[in-house]
Amino acid sequence: MKAIVITLALCAAVATAASVSPKCEAKCKQCKPLERAECLAGIEKEGECNCCDVCKRFEGQKCDMPNATYTHGQCGYGLDCKKIKGVGQICQCIWDEIVCGSDGKTYTNLCHLMASALQDATLRVKSVGPCEPGAQIVTKPEYVRNTTNSDVVLTCEAIGFPTPTVYWEVTRANSKTFELPGDDNYLVTTLRGGPGKYQVTGWLQIEGLQKKHEGDYTCVAHNVHNTDRAKARVKVIN
Repeated sequence: MKAIVITLALCAAVATAASVSPKCEAKCKQCKPLERAECLAGIEKEGECNCCDVCKRFEGQKCDMPNATYTHGQCGYGLDCKKIKGVGQICQCIWDEIVCGSDGKTYTNLCHLMASALQDATLRVKSVGPCEPGAQIVTKPEYVRNTTNSDVVLTCEAIGFPTPTVYWEVTRANSKTFELPGDDNYLVTTLRGGPGKYQVTGWLQIEGLQKKHEGDYTCVAHNVHNTDRAKARVKVIN
């Protein structure tokens, strides 16, 4: 009986090995170690070959719906993949309350606090709501490097009490700064309340990226208490 079990196990192993494509076999040999602290929302196996560890998608990142063909990856713990009109499928935290951390910092939601807790195991929720009433950018726009004629979306989330307003500025290579969208018909700015209380989210979309759009894009959040800024560079490749 034992011999039969061993034989079946060997047969299964041989069948599995035979089913691995040469492409995946080569790719799996090159998998690099991934530290848990590198991934804000957990770790999963990369979808094409199911061997290399990759970070699960965090809030604001593009994602795949459950059971869909692997393109971007699945959302991590506490996050759902949802369709947002004009943006696509984006991971969103299932907890929408703003929280004040024991480190004195305000977090958009519990997902962001849990991500920071990877670096500080003592971090806890101090209270619900912002720590300070002043405008604070909690999700900053990120550096983008893309080719001409592609579409680019920058995201910026801010909180405060009262709820701040958000607008965008760009500084070109000639050091001149302009408020957006201006008269550039390639640029679209969108603003909506949420996803949590005292919070506002702004998007800047560049439709059909051109070399002239290269520069530093600044999200500006403002309320009666103060102004906060966060900058991201857009690099255009011909």
